[in-house]
Amino acid sequence: MDCLVSNEVLRIVGGLVFLLLLVFIWVSRTAVQVKVDDYDNGGMALQRSGKSETVKQVVGEKNDPVRERLREGLRVDYVFIFSYAALFAALGLVFSQTHVSGAKLLGLAAVVFILGAAAFDLCENSKIFEILALDKESIDDSLCRSVFIVSTLKWLLFFLTAASLAVIFIKLWNWYSVIGLLMALGAVVGIAGIFSHKLIPPAVITLSLGVFILGLILIAAPQKIMRLIC
Repeated sequence: MDCLVSNEVLRIVGGLVFLLLLVFIWVSRTAVQVKVDDYDNGGMALQRSGKSETVKQVVGEKNDPVRERLREGLRVDYVFIFSYAALFAALGLVFSQTHVSGAKLLGLAAVVFILGAAAFDLCENSKIFEILALDKESIDDSLCRSVFIVSTLKWLLFFLTAASLAVIFIKLWNWYSVIGLLMALGAVVGIAGIFSHKLIPPAVITLSLGVFILGLILIAAPQKIMRLIC
């Protein structure tokens, strides 16, 4: 059967890696720094606290300028959601063709997981916009808890995406397995981060390192990847 991808397609996927990196830097520049409870990032506090008391401290009164900064970050986040969904869906489709047992199922699972994560991310943003439109006194635990639940599902599916791809790379039993181990480590730490939010940033960094290395190979030496899938 003819191969479904080409060197050019792989380079495009590699380009998506670096596009995501640029968008991630853009998103990071819009982050709102806070000192509330054990949170130093306003967005993370809104996602993971699940408590109206914490959220109220982050967003302040309805006319507080911090709310517009948070809205700006959310608007940029839509670009980030599209970017990571496109990249990981592409990776899932490409590496579902890898010549290892279970690759097709794992690759397609990665596609489903990342699209689910993106959907929950969109829902999370919508709920946070809702919070930012309310008077401080109208922000309640029920709404904050719903953000927490949606955020939990988002992160769980995101790191399950990484875990699915990691298994494919590890099963290659060659130096590409190092990429898989980095992604697996990021996934394990990230899932633990659902219970302790401070683990999420190092998990994302670890995962990003593996994806960055993969991106370099996809762009500079796509023929090496072609040998794995064709």
